[in-house]
Amino acid sequence: VQPNSTHSLSCHARMTNQSILRALSYALAARAVWLTLALAAAYTLGTYDESSYTQRVVPCLQRVLPSTTSNQQSSTRTQRTFVEIAVIDALRRLVVWDSVHYLRVARCGYEYEHQAAFMPLFPSTVAAVARSVATNDESGGVDDEDDAAAIVLAGLVGNAALFCLAAISLLRLARAVGLDDAQTRRAVLLFVVNPASPFFTAPLYTESAYAAAFFTASAAVAERRWLVAAASLALASSVRANGAASGALLIGVAYALDVIPWISKETTRSLGLLDHSNIRVGVATVARGFARTASLVVLTALPLIWNERAGVLRYCVGDDAPTWCAASLPLPYTHAQSAYWGVGPFRYWQLAQLPNFLLATPAWIASAAAASSCLRPLHRRAMLPHVAVLVFSTALSVVVMHVQVSTRFLCAGSPALYLGLAMLLPKHFRWVMRW
Repeated sequence: VQPNSTHSLSCHARMTNQSILRALSYALAARAVWLTLALAAAYTLGTYDESSYTQRVVPCLQRVLPSTTSNQQSSTRTQRTFVEIAVIDALRRLVVWDSVHYLRVARCGYEYEHQAAFMPLFPSTVAAVARSVATNDESGGVDDEDDAAAIVLAGLVGNAALFCLAAISLLRLARAVGLDDAQTRRAVLLFVVNPASPFFTAPLYTESAYAAAFFTASAAVAERRWLVAAASLALASSVRANGAASGALLIGVAYALDVIPWISKETTRSLGLLDHSNIRVGVATVARGFARTASLVVLTALPLIWNERAGVLRYCVGDDAPTWCAASLPLPYTHAQSAYWGVGPFRYWQLAQLPNFLLATPAWIASAAAASSCLRPLHRRAMLPHVAVLVFSTALSVVVMHVQVSTRFLCAGSPALYLGLAMLLPKHFRWVMRW
């Protein structure tokens, strides 16, 4: 029997490696396709966000790096080859909408209070990587356009790698919760072709970074690797603030699922035996588990707490501090989202926004269908923490957020969306998935 068992294990290992390679090939191929489409659209259709072209290379209010003079910059630009000019132009065309803000934070740090709406980990990491490999000109300074192009390129490559990591983590999660090989493959395919793919491909959007961190945490929770889960969720909340709430929910529901059946069984047995020492042991065990879970939740939320504190120290200084600093608990991130982006409960529920609600409806329907599929008896217990995150995220997108971002919000932070839909798709739709 032993040789057969070893052979089965080796076959399973090869199958796992093949699955990982397949997931990587799907992810990289999809990124290449979407990047090609994005550039083709930028060159042929132009951009709706024309203001971004004039905002990208504006000098920082306070120099972060030594700069070249205007004459030196002109000299540097005239020495560029045709290929360098073409690459820089292509990279610039990919920087639109929120990418403009992330690029500004990456280049110059936090200069204005509206930038508090953008968490620091992603732009600071991209800038650090770009500047570690970029070279200065002969004068020792840095040209603003070269600095911006290096950051955009680093973001583009980094997001491609993070997208691949997210695909592999989704594969691990699907296996951990009990999906079969066909369902796992369909879940990964759904992720790599999801309708928010342009945002996952964009060089300075955080969808890929957040998905990589949150999907890794979700897989770790399913595997009960709590420290890995908490560390990954801390990274997720450093990329997006909602990672703190979603992470707390994910860990809390998983803990409840572990402890509630144990409480029920032990309490029944203890009361039946009238053994109060067993009850004390049970209470102590539950208390230790609760303390561990609370510690993990706090670790998950620490980046958000630190960012809010750093924002207060940055903006609420001097006699001309903004009025929101006078609040009993000033929250720069919350203020920026509310004051500059109009984010808040039911603030988007206006008749004028009806087209955006219609735009978001397919994502909400898909979320409801996926949640229902995940709660089938075969997978209900393993799926419940991830379904809780999906339901919470859907409710958040309906009530609080700009509803038109619901699709990319759910696609980046709700792995149960792909798992549930993968179980709904019958096997004879394989050709549709490949297309």
